Amino acid sequence: MSTTDLDSPMAMAYRINKTFDPWSQDITVTLPDGITTYVANYADIVAVQQSVMIQSVSQGIQVGASFILLVILLLITTKDKRRSIVFILNAVALFLVVFRGVFAMFTFAGPFYDFYRWLLYYYADTKTAQHISCVGEVATFILTVCIELSLVMQVRIVCCNLEDWRRHGVTVLNVFVAFVACGIRFALMVVNITWGIVGVESTTFRQSQLISRLASAANITFVVSIGISAVIFCTKLAFAIQARRSMGMKQFGPMQIIFVMGCQTMCTPLIFTIICYWVIPNAQMGTFVPVVVAITLPLSAMWAAVNANQLHVANSNSRNALRHQVPLGAPDHVRGKEHGSGYDTANTASTLVDDDDLEMQKMGVGEGVKVHRTYSVRSDEGVLSSQFMPARVETERAVIPQLS
Repeated sequence: MSTTDLDSPMAMAYRINKTFDPWSQDITVTLPDGITTYVANYADIVAVQQSVMIQSVSQGIQVGASFILLVILLLITTKDKRRSIVFILNAVALFLVVFRGVFAMFTFAGPFYDFYRWLLYYYADTKTAQHISCVGEVATFILTVCIELSLVMQVRIVCCNLEDWRRHGVTVLNVFVAFVACGIRFALMVVNITWGIVGVESTTFRQSQLISRLASAANITFVVSIGISAVIFCTKLAFAIQARRSMGMKQFGPMQIIFVMGCQTMCTPLIFTIICYWVIPNAQMGTFVPVVVAITLPLSAMWAAVNANQLHVANSNSRNALRHQVPLGAPDHVRGKEHGSGYDTANTASTLVDDDDLEMQKMGVGEGVKVHRTYSVRSDEGVLSSQFMPARVETERAVIPQLS
């Protein structure tokens, strides 16, 4: 290479033709037989490239956030709280979010998103990629089941002190909605694996439309189930908070924190669903619905636990300061009256529904009602997640496989 070539600009000076659009020009490719040619469009290459980029960024964010939260959750949770069913379901859900995200990234780098294969529907020798996609689809179904079970458990716990017919009615409604959401997700898993992954080369347009309709139905029923559970949960907590305020307990504590985060859990999936279907179509924003819910509730539990510990320390300091004002030799019940009502704020960190049977009686619940006392704030990380399915989005010339 001469010195003149080294000093010359790397970009060539082009003559611009304003009547020609280079981004929509046709490109000729040769079929696997080495003879037949096929005319493709440059816009199709851009569409596949953008799809892979958007989905890769989306899955990377989900994997990073879920993995960090899972590690923190395992480190700060005590051994006795790790045995609760809700904690196990939530931890498994976070792990599945990470698991399916990693497999999704393998899918994006595999043959399913190769432009030549995508354009010609040429998926020979792609068994490994098909197996990876199938594993991701199964992981999404298990994730949905874990979330729905966590929702059912938490709603059942928070409604434990209702009358029998009301409690059973809420449970039946919640279980029915969860069963419908899981059933549609199972149907989508079977159909998508059969037609969209294993039999992708022979998939018809009618079958592709059926997969898209099932994917929409699965997303909508999942969001509806989240909303119903969150409404029941927040309504019951609202009545409990109002009852506490009537007894003079007006401080902002763990129950208020869970209520605020529960309202967020109810609204956030709806916002992402609206964005996914009407604001920014094909942006894969729907995959954030389960992840956002999976992250929100563990964070709310951590926040509530920290708040309870701070209140407990403040109450301990107040008692130590007042202890010197009580005459020596005073009986314990006198000391209790001098220090306050005897209500232990830190106890709220161990249950979301009540503090003791006396408080339940003050709320109007009769004696003899058994209150569930194992619903720890740390084990209240309700998780609500997700959709991985390799759906296909229609374009002008072909179909883009996507993981939703």
